[in-house]
This record gives sequence, C-alpha cells and structure tokens, in this order.
Amino acid sequence: MGLNASKTLDISQSLLAKVRRRALFFVRYILAKSRSKALLRLLPLIESSCRHPWVAEVQLQFRFWPAHGLVEQSFMSWDAPVAISIFRRKKGKKRPALSMSLYVNRDTLCIQQLQGVSRTDVPRDLEAWPKLLMKVCRTLAYQEGFKEMRVPRAASLYTYHHPYIRPELLPDGRERALERIRKNMELIYDKNALDLGLVPDGNWFKWQNASSIRDYQPTILRRAIPAAASVALTAATTAILFQGHDSQAAPQGLVYFYLIPLVLIAIFSTARIAILSAGMALLCADYFLQNPIYSFYTSEYGDLILFAVLAGLGIKAVQKLILRSNDRALMV
Repeated sequence: MGLNASKTLDISQSLLAKVRRRALFFVRYILAKSRSKALLRLLPLIESSCRHPWVAEVQLQFRFWPAHGLVEQSFMSWDAPVAISIFRRKKGKKRPALSMSLYVNRDTLCIQQLQGVSRTDVPRDLEAWPKLLMKVCRTLAYQEGFKEMRVPRAASLYTYHHPYIRPELLPDGRERALERIRKNMELIYDKNALDLGLVPDGNWFKWQNASSIRDYQPTILRRAIPAAASVALTAATTAILFQGHDSQAAPQGLVYFYLIPLVLIAIFSTARIAILSAGMALLCADYFLQNPIYSFYTSEYGDLILFAVLAGLGIKAVQKLILRSNDRALMV
C-alpha cells in the first residue's frame, strides 16, 4: 500500500472522521424520518418481490445509531438509517440473512449498503437479490416522485477500504480476503447497477425519474413554503423565549437557543434561507430579549456577535454534511 493510501487509512479512522460520520448519520436519520411515510411503502414492495419459502420475514427500521444501541446487540453495523433486514428460517428460528440500508437527500433516494450475512446460502432463484432490491428502490422512487435513485460505486464505500477481516489471519491471508471482499462488492454494486441501466456519474450510478423531472415546476408557492416555515419556526422560538424573559434582570444567553431551530432549517431548507433566518433571529433577540426590550439599542453585543459566528459555522457545517452525503461516500 502506497504512502497516499496509508494516509487515507489513517485519516478515515481518526477521531474527527468518526465524529463526522456519526454527525452525518444523525442528519440522514432526521431527513429519513421526515420522509418516513413514503419510505415505509418500501416494506410491502420488498415483501412482494421476495415471496419465497426461504424468506421468513422482512423488517424495515429507522435507526438513530449504526447499531441497535448499548443494550441490544446488532448483528451488523448499519451505514445508513433506513435499515431493511431479510430473515430466513433455520432450525425453527428466524436468522438474519440479507440486508440493505439507504437514506434520502432532498429528492434523491440513495442506497448505501447491500450486504449478506456471513455463511448464508441463498437459493438459486434469489441469487440476484442485490439487483432485486435495486429494482424495488427504483419502483419506490418512481411511485413517490423522487428525482433520482442512486447506487454507490463499490470503491467509494468506506467498507470497501476498511472491511472486517478476521484478526487471526496471516498477512497473505488478509490480502486474499481483502481482494475477495472487494471483488464481491464490485459485483454486488457496480455490475448490478450497470445491468439495470443506471448511468455512472462520479462515485455513483444514477437513475433519473423522467416523470418527476418533467412534472416538477418550482412555482412561487413551492419556493415560499420553506421560507414561510422558517419564519414561523423563528417566531415560535421568539415567543417561547420571550415568556422566559425576566424584565427585572438582564437575560443571559437566550439568543443561543435560536441555534436549535437554525440547524433544523439548514437541514430541511437551503443555506440562503438559513442565513436569512439567522439574521431574523438576531433582530428578534435584540428587540425582544436584550434589555432594554422593544428597542434595537443594547449595550450587550457580545452574545449577539458570538451567536452570529456560531450560526454561520453551524449552517456551513450542516450544508457541508448534506453535500458530502450527496456527492461523496464516507471514506474519510
């Protein structure tokens, strides 16, 4: 492995990279929950496509964390919050066999993970299960009006470069295992995506929903709804904070509570609207929360200046996370 590859390994396994991946997973979880009604329709589609005596059950869950949590142990680590598990029946018990995880980004449905459980013998007529799951996702994207459905290139995935390999293997055995895992991932992701006619584009294979693109019209009303929602959220936050304002004593740090709705606005709307909302929050805090109230004059500018800096950094960080999830895989 060359020097550049070694540096990539070190960076992708650093504490900062792990925190970044967890933060991105959380953002994707919020976005998935906001589209939960559409995503839940994926379950009956998979159940219908996987009718087979070998399949015991199909489950769909929204995961807040890559694994189940601290109490319940997961059979695998999930790369995206929408987790689909296909169980088989073995010795009278249901056993996990196949899995897929995905997320949504704006109007794009992104498959992030296609994985079979080790030592699972898939029947011959289900051997093309990755292609089948891709087809189901494409059907959902068409029915729910997503603009795109995406499948990542195998080489863009974190697990392609950092797969789990048994630690007891000797160096030669580890190299062979790594080569085998990467070849299998290329067959699962790249070959099946190309066989379905998805178009390569950078780190992704894309399918565009022509019906959604044709029918989509960015009317004034559609553009106004996110702005109106942001104004309403900022106004509601102001009303709540104003109730806690004590006119007999200078309020301390109430302006920082605006950071919570600002993060939500940055996730679900555009950076421009989030910045405008931050400016509106500054004015509301100055007029309603900083003494003297009902006046834009105040001698306490420190909190307002620090809030403006934190708001700008927070909006930029959230937008970068969303762009990274849309244009790059989690390799660092």
